Amino acid sequence: RFRAYGDKGVLALVCDSTNALREGESPSEVAVGEGLKGVIEKAKGRVAVTTFSSNVGRIVSIARAARDAGRQCLVLGRSLKRVIDVAGELGYMDG
Repeated sequence: RFRAYGDKGVLALVCDSTNALREGESPSEVAVGEGLKGVIEKAKGRVAVTTFSSNVGRIVSIARAARDAGRQCLVLGRSLKRVIDVAGELGYMDG
């Protein structure tokens, strides 16, 4: 079946299979951000959040949730820092 796409000139298939075996729909990034904000606001101490460094949308959601909850973010990891710097240069990081 994939060969048929190649025969039509398609050069590559790029897809994300994260949670592909999980039934139902994934929540929107807005819903994830709202949930993060609620958790961060209610936490009495520090909050640790992990994500793929390539998921700029999630990084933005985490940063906004922390900001809205009156918290600061500490970024650990060279790839994460590099992605955040590039996202900032391209205007994806607000504030």
